[in-house]
Amino acid sequence: VLVPRLFFLMMLFQVFDALQVILAGTLRGVGITRETFLANLLGHWGIALSVALYASQPERLRVEGVWWGLTAGLAFVSVVLGWIWIRRLNQVRVQMGFSEG
Repeated sequence: VLVPRLFFLMMLFQVFDALQVILAGTLRGVGITRETFLANLLGHWGIALSVALYASQPERLRVEGVWWGLTAGLAFVSVVLGWIWIRRLNQVRVQMGFSEG
C-alpha cells in the first residue's frame, strides 16, 4: 500500500523538479540570478524542510511525509520561477513593441 503512494509522490517530484530545473536554467541564462536563488532558498529550506519535518513525524506520514515536503518545495519553486519567467517575457514583449498579454 505504501509503495504505490510513494511512486505517485516520486512522479510528482520528478515533474516539478524537471520544470524548476528548466526554468532556473533559463532565468540564470538571461541573467536573472537573484530571484532564482531566493525562490530556491525559500522553496527548499523554508517550505520543503518545514513540511518534511512536520509530516515525517512517527504519528503522521513518516517517509511519505518527507516526499510530500520535497514535492511541496519543488512545486513552490516551479510556480514562482514560472511567474518570474512570464513576467520577464511580458517585459521583453513590451520593449520590442508587441502588445502585452
